[in-house]
Amino acid sequence: MVEARDDDSLTGGVDPQGAQRDGRGQEEGPDADQRCRIAAAAKAVEDASESLRQAVRSAREAGLTWATIGEVLGVTKQAAHERFGRSRRSSS
Repeated sequence: MVEARDDDSLTGGVDPQGAQRDGRGQEEGPDADQRCRIAAAAKAVEDASESLRQAVRSAREAGLTWATIGEVLGVTKQAAHERFGRSRRSSS
């Protein structure tokens, strides 16, 4: 993910992925807007995934079955369990 850095002295203003940075740590150049949009979208996906994991965990604690969770997600109970079950969380 592309992140602004407070100290560009070690990299000479160049991000490890090759993006030039101005003195404020902001990307500059013709593709800077596209890179920022991609980074923002990736962060939104990451945040949504975490929110979904928390919602499923809460639903299970409230007594919802894997079948019900799978139905809400449009997958089988087995697929829901494989994605969100205990073995998945402990391997993360």
